[in-house]
Formats: sequence, structure tokens, C-alpha cells
Amino acid sequence: MKKIFPIKKNIILKIIALMLAIFLWAYVQADSRLEITFNLPLQITTASNMAIFGDTPDFINVTLIGRRNVISGLSKDQLNVELDLSSQESSKVSYRLTEKNISTPKEIEIVNIEPNQITVDLDYTVSKEVPIKVITTGRPASDFIIYDFIVIPSTVIIEGAERELKIISHIETIPILID
Repeated sequence: MKKIFPIKKNIILKIIALMLAIFLWAYVQADSRLEITFNLPLQITTASNMAIFGDTPDFINVTLIGRRNVISGLSKDQLNVELDLSSQESSKVSYRLTEKNISTPKEIEIVNIEPNQITVDLDYTVSKEVPIKVITTGRPASDFIIYDFIVIPSTVIIEGAERELKIISHIETIPILID
């Protein structure tokens, strides 16, 4: 019986062809680029006597592109979105996020940052002592009367942005059911 494809015939050429195929496959895999978007937490650093007042985004979408073998092994832990406002005084300022605010491995290119413009409102951090107000629901039985509530401690010290604390006159308890 005659073999149709003899394995031993032209063995050198077959080994060279196999090695060339493996080399080309590895080259294509290493050189191909991949794009991926991460939803990363925004880390804002302020001076110790400052607080963020109002709304700022908690997360920033960052689109990255790079070699497939580098991007596929990337995790959120290796990426940071940082905004250093430690020298900023009390004010409302818009900041443009750029590549300088995002730490990535050197082989990775940042394609898009969304939102790329954020507004941060800083105010001085203050402390304030406020009374605790008891909130109740329901009514006591007909034979009983609530005379008074005693809260220990009767006040608490709260800390936050000065403009936020100006409008707070007391702290309420969770509703206490009276039946």
C-alpha cells in the first residue's frame, strides 16, 4: 500500500514551515492592539482643612489602547485617576482631566477620558455641636402619656464643609416606634 502523504519526505522544509507559522502567529498576537474601557474611581486629594462641597463624579471612564498581551493582563488595581487639590483654597473650580491625572503602565495609551471636565467646589472643614432630636411614630396606649425624651449624649459634634453645616440645626434619630 502506497502512502499518500509521506511524513519523512521533505522533513526539513516541513519543520521550517511549522517554525515560520509559529513565529508569524506569535508576531501577530504580540503586535495586535486592543482597546478597553475601565470605570475607575476618582481620587481627589485636598488640604486637611478643606472638604468637597456639592456633587463631583465618583467614577471616570478611561479608554485605553495597547498591545493585546499587555492590555489583557491589566486590572483596575494598576490604574488610578488622581486629582491633587491640596494647594487649592475654598472655591468652585473646573478642572480638565488629562493623561497626567491617570497612572497607567508605560506601554498603554489613553484614548479617551469621560467626563474629561469636572467641577469641584471646595470649602473649609469645620466642626459644629448640634442637639439630637428624637423622632417617633405611632401613639402610646390610651393609659399612657409621653412626658419627655432623654437622649444621652444630648448633642453630637459633626464635621464637614462649612456651607453644609450652616444649614444643619439638629440631628434626628431614626424613627422610634411607640405602640
